[in-house]
Amino acid sequence: NICPKEFLGKVQWVTGEFSNSEALRKTLDGVDVAFHLVSSSVPGDGAIELVKGLSDNILSTIRFLDMCKACDVKRVVFVSSSSVYGLQTKFPIPENAATNPISSHGIEKLTLEKEEDRC
Repeated sequence: NICPKEFLGKVQWVTGEFSNSEALRKTLDGVDVAFHLVSSSVPGDGAIELVKGLSDNILSTIRFLDMCKACDVKRVVFVSSSSVYGLQTKFPIPENAATNPISSHGIEKLTLEKEEDRC
């Protein structure tokens, strides 16, 4: 992935394997803000393997959050998904709406939101 033009010179854009702990540590060392924009699933993806989703998304993100703590990252920006809310009748969906995910993607994102609340 190539850094979008509007971010050139403003951010450190890194491409690599999210599961590579050593590369992740080197990348996070000295960073104040880290953005989590990673997911191996998409909303409505009913075909994802449960164990793969747990490993690729939840466990890897928890390791990322632990690494952020170890590297003294001051802030993590986590991009979630409206899929955490499930089917809704009110639009736009307010952030305080009840969560009721109906896909593995929504369940993974909600689990990570709860994990970040714990941090």
